[in-house]
Amino acid sequence: MITADLLCQIPLFEPVPQAERESIAARAADIHLQKDEWLIQEGEQPGFFFFIEGRAAVSKLVGGEERVINQYGPAWAASSRTTFASSSPDAATSARGSCRPWRSASSACRSCRRRRRLPA
Repeated sequence: MITADLLCQIPLFEPVPQAERESIAARAADIHLQKDEWLIQEGEQPGFFFFIEGRAAVSKLVGGEERVINQYGPAWAASSRTTFASSSPDAATSARGSCRPWRSASSACRSCRRRRRLPA
């Protein structure tokens, strides 16, 4: 279960007030993956994920060969949409071992942008 205190492990959420973190945590989808399980594949519904534990790799099939183009670990945030022109992810993300990401509601991203004055 995602908790407000667990969100504090992600630097982006440190300035967010406790009551707001509790609200965000209540709507968070807690996901547990094992090695080589997919978080998201090319063409699936895009989302924004935060990584609590473990590591994941973003890969793309190029000429029939899988190529790792990025990696994420604890306290990282990642969008499954790697380009803004696409309505679906143009790369896939899989666990590189036991991994615990959570899918964020868009309101969590808005809260962080307000607190950190991040671009929309």
